[in-house]
Formats: sequence, C-alpha cells, structure tokens
Amino acid sequence: MSTAQGLGGRLVLVLLLSVLGAISTACADPNHAALQTGADSPAAAAAGFFSTLNAALQDPTLNTFETRRSYAEQLAAYFPPSERMTYRQTLQEMLAAFAAGKANLPADQELSLVLEYDDLDVRQLSERQATVRLIGGSLRYRLIRTTETGFREVLLDRQYTLAPVLGLESGDFPAVQFEGRWYLSTKPVS
Repeated sequence: MSTAQGLGGRLVLVLLLSVLGAISTACADPNHAALQTGADSPAAAAAGFFSTLNAALQDPTLNTFETRRSYAEQLAAYFPPSERMTYRQTLQEMLAAFAAGKANLPADQELSLVLEYDDLDVRQLSERQATVRLIGGSLRYRLIRTTETGFREVLLDRQYTLAPVLGLESGDFPAVQFEGRWYLSTKPVS
C-alpha cells in the first residue's frame, strides 16, 4: 500500500469512527435548551442530515473553525434538543479531524467522501416514533492524484455499506416526534 493510500485509509477510519462515536455515544443534557429545528417528517429529517453532512464534507472552507461550528450546529439540529449538546461537540470534532486529514494530503491529491443512498423507507411505529432506513446507503471514498500533465489518477475508490459504518445493526435510524417536529435519535424506538 502506498503512503497516500495508507494516509487516505487512516482518514476514512478517523471519519468513520468519529461518525460512529457521534451516533452511538450521544447522551442527553436536560439542562441544555436549544432552538427547535428538526423536520416535517422522519424522511425529511434523515435526508436533511445526510445532505448537510455531504455539504460539509465537500466544503473547501471546512478547515476554518467557523465553518465547522456552523455545520456542527446545523447537523445537531436534526436531533432532539435533549441530545444536541453532545452531538454538536462530537460532530465539530469529527469535521475538524476530517479537515486536518485532508490538509495533510500531498498537494497533488484530493479526497472525496460522499454518503449516498437510493431511497428512504420510513416505518411509522406510533404517532411519535418511526424508523428510517436508507435503501442502498453507502459511503464512497475516493483519493485522486492530479499528475503534472493534468491527468487525474484514481488512487483509491472504495464503497462501504452505510449501516455497519454508522454502527446500526438493523440499518434503521430511530426518529422521534417532539413538539410537532421529527428528529433523528440515538434512543432505540420501541
């Protein structure tokens, strides 16, 4: 394995572990009052979260603290107010690790990390609980080198199934309704 591939593999591992940590270790802070954001439906909450995460991962200004803080706020807003404090900090740390890893790549290389899915399947469990499954969910990781002649050579192109990467055994994201809005949650729905 080349040095670039080794570094790229470590970047993916850092990002995947950070996202996994954000999904599986968030805890509630009942003293933290946050603005209510969420979405109109469980599907919109999941789609919004992944769209925002993809935008963050592609943003060329992610290396700035303000950009990372803004994305962390936006991403945390897809979780209930009681879960946001930990998510906000964890997501900001994950984005910082990803930006730092990209900054350490050789000047002729670029890293692309994209979360993709074909569709969303929502299963309503009750008036206030649902699960969202990403159909065909994957994480695509590409490391590309641009040669002196301008040729773009793909050094690494991998795709990972999203559910195991995020630590979701069933592949479902719990969603809860709170004050008329839907949010993703770490708490399993019953």
